[in-house]
Amino acid sequence: MFIPELGAVFRCHPDFRLFAAQNPVGEGGGRKGLPRSFLNRFTRVTVELLRRSDLLFIAGTLHPRVPAPLLTRMVDLLDAMQAAAAPQAGGGGGSGVEPAAGTVVAADTAGEGEEEGGATGRRLAAAAGVRDFALAGGPWEFNLRDLLRWCDLVEGAVPPPPATAAATTAAAATAAATAGAAAGATAMETEGAEEAESAVAAAEAAALDAAAQHFARMLFAHRLRTGADRAKLAKLFAAVWSAGGGASQAPGDRKALAAHGPSCWTEEPPVLLSPTTAVVGRAIIKRAAQPSPGGLSPTVASGGGAPQLQLLPWSLPLLESLVQALGRGWMALLVGGPGSGKTSLARGAAALAGVGLLEVALTAGTDTSDLLGSFEQLEPERRVQEVRRGRVRGGVGEKESGGG
Repeated sequence: MFIPELGAVFRCHPDFRLFAAQNPVGEGGGRKGLPRSFLNRFTRVTVELLRRSDLLFIAGTLHPRVPAPLLTRMVDLLDAMQAAAAPQAGGGGGSGVEPAAGTVVAADTAGEGEEEGGATGRRLAAAAGVRDFALAGGPWEFNLRDLLRWCDLVEGAVPPPPATAAATTAAAATAAATAGAAAGATAMETEGAEEAESAVAAAEAAALDAAAQHFARMLFAHRLRTGADRAKLAKLFAAVWSAGGGASQAPGDRKALAAHGPSCWTEEPPVLLSPTTAVVGRAIIKRAAQPSPGGLSPTVASGGGAPQLQLLPWSLPLLESLVQALGRGWMALLVGGPGSGKTSLARGAAALAGVGLLEVALTAGTDTSDLLGSFEQLEPERRVQEVRRGRVRGGVGEKESGGG
């Protein structure tokens, strides 16, 4: 197989097969359709959206520490947001385009799953009284990628409990029972060990629930463009967490939860700096050992020539989300009007990390290849011809100048 952009030939196994994936052309903006002559080379298979049970199974398998009740609430919130934003998204996950001739359509098992998740989302959205959600900046889609990132953040924020004395006691009690020790003493020891383990599990579940509430602001509230949409998200969150009985929710707090979201959404995260680490709330990022020009050096005393780092209270939650994304290698897109503080936020994050910030001005004519680069077809023969022409021209020039 010859790749023109690389100018290289690859020898493939006799059983080599090429698979390609493409989202429907009707979804999203600016997506270009492929030529029919190219598509006809493939056997096309249309795959429907994942079902609710699929989301629970995948996330539960990859993140076993997240309790099942918490994972169910997380999926419920995704369903509620998707249902509330469904009118803007076209009322479903389909592309609205009939499959072309020769297309193999996967078994229509998504209808049941879509009804399963869609019914739950519509019920929660109706209970919260939310509709026309996330109209600005759409179309939106809340999917498996959001769920896995959410679970990843939650597990990373709560370290697993260490091997405690309760586990040791339980193991000893089990061994004693197997060996035929005193039944009464063994039962008491086992009961005490189980109570201790239950207390540890409950504390871990409460910590994971609090982390899920905290990171919902980063993944969803900060993604929305308007205050009205963020207020609707708070209502959806209150409906989901109240129905599911969130571990950290106190009785009588539903009105405050629906008005402002969880209490952690209104808190200003603290900022802590050390020579090696920068901490903003729950976000942690390593600092450069040798700060680049423009980076904030931890060894320079205040007022001693270091660049001033101006952090305003309103920007701290956004800075936490930005630092969290940078620390995990996720791409971050800052959206806002002129003078809203986008550049200052990026400069502040770079200064905290002790690295320089490369600023590139973009225009309407800027193409993605200008930022990401692209492959160009390599023709070695043309390079050889250019070198030969250069030598000939150089030799002729020298001969003419010598003859003069």
